[in-house]
Parts: sequence; C-alpha cells; structure tokens
Amino acid sequence: MPAGKKIPLILKQGITTKSARAGDPVYAQTSFPITINNRIVIPPGTFVQGEILRVQRPGRVKGRAELLMNLTSMIFPNGYTIELPGAGPISPF
Repeated sequence: MPAGKKIPLILKQGITTKSARAGDPVYAQTSFPITINNRIVIPPGTFVQGEILRVQRPGRVKGRAELLMNLTSMIFPNGYTIELPGAGPISPF
C-alpha cells in the first residue's frame, strides 16, 4: 500500500471519549474492496485490530474531543493475518 492511502473502515463497537481509555482494543472491518492498479489488495470483510493510544475529552466551554488509535493487524477473510508494525497513530475525525 502506498503511504497515505485511505482505507474506509466500519467500527465494530462504539467508541466515545467518555468511556474509552488508552490501551483499549479497537475492532473494525472493511466494507468494500480496496484496489491498487485494478487488483484487489484488501478484500471486503477484512478485520482490522488496534488499540486506543490517547483520549482527550472536550472542554466545557471550548475545545474538541480527540481520540488517537494505532492499527496493529489485519485478518483477511481466508484467515491470513498480517501485522502492521509501521502503522502510525490515526485519528478517526
């Protein structure tokens, strides 16, 4: 995958800044195929695992909520699993 390629994911559980804590697991899934040069490189139904790195709740007067997570592995529909050691933190917002 080229650096900076965006992969839309569907979260498999709700995450809020009220209850999320650093270290909590994150589970997501691809909903449609990701292609490069007309080849499917990530099929639909691929699971993605990760963890929450940092949570910042919004301020009462001003400020925005922030949630950073790191994706750690992908599990393809056929069971093949790859680790994502080079993946950096992402923000879902």
